[in-house]
Amino acid sequence: MLGDEIRTVRSGFTLLAPPGVPHKMVNDYWVPARMLVISPTNDLETNFLE
Repeated sequence: MLGDEIRTVRSGFTLLAPPGVPHKMVNDYWVPARMLVISPTNDLETNFLE
């Protein structure tokens, strides 16, 4: 999910989630998924919600 849009992605896809846009990842397969997140920030007190 990216904002109000649900997207299906496959291996090798790249998504950009701009600041303030809600987003999440759901793995519907039995094979473990890997995700690389790069989030540049100067805010050393960034909070991550699960």
